[in-house]
Parts: sequence; structure tokens; C-alpha cells
Amino acid sequence: MSNDLDELMWEYSIRGMEDWKNDAVDGLKKLAKKYLANAIVEEEWEVGPAIYGGPSGEHKFIKFIPTPKPGDKGFEWSFFLPTREEGKIKSLILLLLVKPEEGKYTCVAFRFESSPLGSHGYSHVQLTSKLTKSGLPDQVVGEISCFPEWFPTSYPAFPVPARNWTGMFLSMATAIHGREGEDGIYSLLREIFQGTMNTNAARKYKDMLDEILSKLDADS
Repeated sequence: MSNDLDELMWEYSIRGMEDWKNDAVDGLKKLAKKYLANAIVEEEWEVGPAIYGGPSGEHKFIKFIPTPKPGDKGFEWSFFLPTREEGKIKSLILLLLVKPEEGKYTCVAFRFESSPLGSHGYSHVQLTSKLTKSGLPDQVVGEISCFPEWFPTSYPAFPVPARNWTGMFLSMATAIHGREGEDGIYSLLREIFQGTMNTNAARKYKDMLDEILSKLDADS
């Protein structure tokens, strides 16, 4: 892998794809495909194009990547999508499939962005229901929208104390999995990188995450 972010996203995506294929029930898979117009990564060859885009840097291969199994977190499953312009990441979309009532599903989506310009001139995360705003083709959402109509799409935009996109990605993953426990991000990092050529990877990303989380202690 060419850098930390590439390595992290690749290993995380492979684990997520495998969990989705092996652990998600058929009914959930069918519903997710319906809401995302079949734009879900399910084979290893799809992971690279979904993360990195094409050779020219244009991100035309638009498919959501399943995250690793979330455990009992109050939602059914989550998916993420990096969007790029000229080979550089523009945003991270995080979509959650939620079942608040028996037989009824809805979606919640967040957009992680970083820009020195505009009113949101800082690294932040915000709710979104307009996936096309982040460069996605209209057909990804299909004719059926799973987003509540009342969703705010501009504010609030919560600051994320990440210095780069690796930190943004770790922040996103922590939001999904939590920090400690069997299903937490620390345990997941150890599992993902166990047995890989880079035996120090899990420690490296834990240290990065510790630096981010240390900025969030209100008593510091």
C-alpha cells in the first residue's frame, strides 16, 4: 500500500466485505441493495476501484463498502464511501441502515469533509440526505429514498480534531464501533492486522487514534 490511509482503508474494507457476505442475513442484504440501487461492494476486486477510483483519478466506480460487523450498536449495518476529485479524497460518506420499528427501515447518513474555505472551513462531520452533493450519480440512491424528509443538510457541522484523512477515517470508524470492548475499534484493528506483513500496523493506528481522542476530553 502506498500510504497509511490506503493501507487502513484496504484492510478495513476487506474485513467489512467479508463480514457483510458471511454475517448479514439475506433480508437485510436485499433491503440494502434496494435502497442503494445494488451499489454495494461484495467482491474483493471491487474494493480497489471503490476506494481509489480510476487511473485518471476520476471516481466513476461508485459503490458503498460495507463496514465490519457493527455488533449491537442500535443499527443494522453501515456502509462507507470515499469520494475523490483528481485522485484526492473530497469526502467520506457514512450511511447507516436503521430499524427503529418492527418491519420499518430508514437510513441515516453523515458526510466527513475538510476544507479551508467557506463557513465550514474546518474538518467536520454533518448529517446529509443529499448524496449527489458529494459527487455521487443520481442512480445510486435510486427511485426509493430511505432518508427522512426533515433531515438538515448544512448545520450542525461538528468539528473533527483530525489533522489528515487518515485521522478522519479513524474518527469515522470509531463513531461506528466505539473505542473499547470486543466490538470496539481497538480490538478490530488488532484483528484486522493480525498476521499481516506490517506487524506494527495496529499499534500505529491506535497511537494515531489516541492522539485524536485525547483532544476530546472536556477536562483536559
